[in-house]
Amino acid sequence: MQSTVNENQVRKYLLGSLPEDERDHFEETLICDPEVLEYLEALEGELIDDYLSENLRPEDRQRFETYFLATPARREQYRIHKALMSAIKPPPRQNPPLWKYMVIAASAVAVIIVAVVVWRIIPRSNDVDQGMVALNKAFRAERPIEGRISGLDYAEYRTTRGGQPSNIDSDSLNLAIEHFKSAMAKEPGPAHQGLGRIYLAQKDFDKAISELQIALGIEPSNAQILSDLGLAYLEKGKHETDQTAIDDFAQSRNYLDRAIATDSKLPGPLFNRALLFEELKQTENAQKDWQAYIAKDPDSGWAKIARQRLKP
Repeated sequence: MQSTVNENQVRKYLLGSLPEDERDHFEETLICDPEVLEYLEALEGELIDDYLSENLRPEDRQRFETYFLATPARREQYRIHKALMSAIKPPPRQNPPLWKYMVIAASAVAVIIVAVVVWRIIPRSNDVDQGMVALNKAFRAERPIEGRISGLDYAEYRTTRGGQPSNIDSDSLNLAIEHFKSAMAKEPGPAHQGLGRIYLAQKDFDKAISELQIALGIEPSNAQILSDLGLAYLEKGKHETDQTAIDDFAQSRNYLDRAIATDSKLPGPLFNRALLFEELKQTENAQKDWQAYIAKDPDSGWAKIARQRLKP
């Protein structure tokens, strides 16, 4: 395992900064080699600790917030690490009696033991993460729709006759479906969200909305689900006419506004809302969102699109 990957490569992958050619090779290794997956999970914890200890560079902190924390499993892992760090944080008062130090130390040890036991005995499903790896591989060469589906890396968008991408990795797409279905019992929210993403990528908007609504019912404050729902209604509205399209665009605006209000650091909803404003011919609002997007995510391929849209 150590001959094929190294710590720097894995950390870059977790932060979404690994070059595309290296990322493709790494994801193939990740799917085939369980030891690499174990190594990645160990470095996830180290990366979280570095973030909480403010040991990441500013650009890496931004990637941690917008890319690393994109999955529910990692957000839960982050919450556990944060709770542990808070439990062992030294007290602010100076020179307390020795017995207080002993009580604090004993409490911290107890918290750590309980957290570790819980982390070990509760089954961790890797199916959601593996599903996202496979889904990204399926659309690595070309993204399926103009908007930004949460959890999908940047890829070029090309309009083709018939509207379907021509470079889909069908085997990886089928593998993603299998993983999300396998995760349904243990992680129903992320599993329904994953299927919703797939239906959205396949332009089956009604099924996408259905799956995402189920996921939102389980995780009502998940900004990524809200963003994907906004995008699904936007794309659905493009294929409707008259009042139905107006209703779809109104739903899209509602969900995208909620996503932005729920997590102001998440750039994806801004990207999708800018597209919605363009569809509605609200040029000034679209430009504001493109500018706001660039401020949050200045260096990605998505930001390149935003800059192009701002050109007169």
